[in-house]
Amino acid sequence: MASDNNLKILFLLYRFYGYGGIERVSCTLADLFADVGHEVSVCSFRFPSANWDSAPSTRANIYYLPRANTSSNENFVFVKDLIRRLSIDVVVFHDCYQPMENLLTALPMDVARIVVEHNTPTIPLGWPISGKPRSVVQRISNAFRIWRAERWTRRRHLFLYDLSDRYVLLSNRYFGEMRWVARLRDARKLRAIPNVNTFARVLDKPSKEKSILFLGSLLRVKGVDYLLDAWESVCCEFPEWSLKIVGDGPLRSSLEGGLSRKGLPRVAFFGATTDVAPHLRTAAILAAPSRYEGFPMVLGEAMAHGTVPVCFDSYSALRDIVTDGEDGVIVPAFDVVAYANALRMLMSDEKLLRGMSEKALVSVERFSANRVLPMWEALFSEVMEEKRRAK
Repeated sequence: MASDNNLKILFLLYRFYGYGGIERVSCTLADLFADVGHEVSVCSFRFPSANWDSAPSTRANIYYLPRANTSSNENFVFVKDLIRRLSIDVVVFHDCYQPMENLLTALPMDVARIVVEHNTPTIPLGWPISGKPRSVVQRISNAFRIWRAERWTRRRHLFLYDLSDRYVLLSNRYFGEMRWVARLRDARKLRAIPNVNTFARVLDKPSKEKSILFLGSLLRVKGVDYLLDAWESVCCEFPEWSLKIVGDGPLRSSLEGGLSRKGLPRVAFFGATTDVAPHLRTAAILAAPSRYEGFPMVLGEAMAHGTVPVCFDSYSALRDIVTDGEDGVIVPAFDVVAYANALRMLMSDEKLLRGMSEKALVSVERFSANRVLPMWEALFSEVMEEKRRAK
C-alpha cells in the first residue's frame, strides 16, 4: 500500500473523454493529483465519439474496457486485473448514474472506494413532466413513472453507499437529501467536496459584449426552452443584445425549429466545442435555467471570466456558488416572467452588471485548486488510514 503522499488512483468513468462536466472535472483533478505526486489512471467504458476533435487534456494513463456490455464478465476480469497490475490504492467512481457499479465489486477489500455524486441525490428522473395530464390514465401513468424512478434512485443510492468507503456529495446541503432518498441509517460516510474550477480566474478586467450565453448540452434538463421564452420577452427591448447557444444535443433541431417559427432575432447556435473560453470571455451574462443540477461546472467557469450567471433556484447547491444580487441572480424556479425580468434588469443597468462581474471574479476563488485539492488530500488520508487499521 502506498503512502498518502504517493497514491495510485484510478478514476472509473463511463465515457472518456467527452463534453460533460464529469469528464472536465476528472481531467482537472487527475492533473492536480499528479502535480502533488500521485500516479493517476482512468478506466472508461466508452471510447470518445467519432467526431471528438482533440485528445484528452490529461496526463493520466487511459484504459478502455474490452466489451460494450457493462455487465460483461470480461469487463469484470479486466478491472480486477488492472487494479492488480497497477497496484491501485484508491478508486474514484466519478460517474455514479451510469450502469457500471457492478465493477466496484471487483475491487479487493484493501482498495479504497470513493463514490462521487455529480448531481442532486434526489435527481427527479422524468420531472417535471411535460404538460398537464389530460386523463385519469395519464395521471396514473405519471404517478407510476415517478414511483418507479424514486424506487430505482433509492435502491441505487443505498447500494453505492453500502459499497463505498466514502460517498462524496458536491455540497453539505445535499446531506439531508441523500439520507432521505437512500433511507440511510447514518451519514458517517458522507463528505462534501465542491467541483474544482477548470479555469483560473482571469486577472485583467475582461472586455464584454452585449451578449447572453448558454453553454451546455441541449437536453431538456438544461431548460433552454425556458430561456428562449424569456428571450422572446426581452429581445425587442434590447436590439443591441444577442443570445448565443453553445452546445449540442437531441433537442437542437426542435429548438432551432421553434426559433424559426417564432422569428426570434439575434439568436445563434454554435454547436459543441472543446474551446469554450472565447465565449465565456466575451459574454456579459450566463443563462443557466436548468430544471435541476448538482454543482454545475459552467457557473464557476463563467464567474472566473467575469460573466454574471442568471439561474433558476432549482437545486440546493446553487446557493453555495451564487450569492443572489452580489455575483449573480437567482430566480424562482421555472418562473419565466421572473427570469425575463432578471435579464432585463442586468441588460438595462451597465453599472450593476459590471459590479456583479467584478464580484464574481473574486468569489469564484472559493473553488480554485488551492481550495479544493486539500479537501481531496484530507479525504485520501482518511480512507487510507482506515484501510491500514483494518489490516
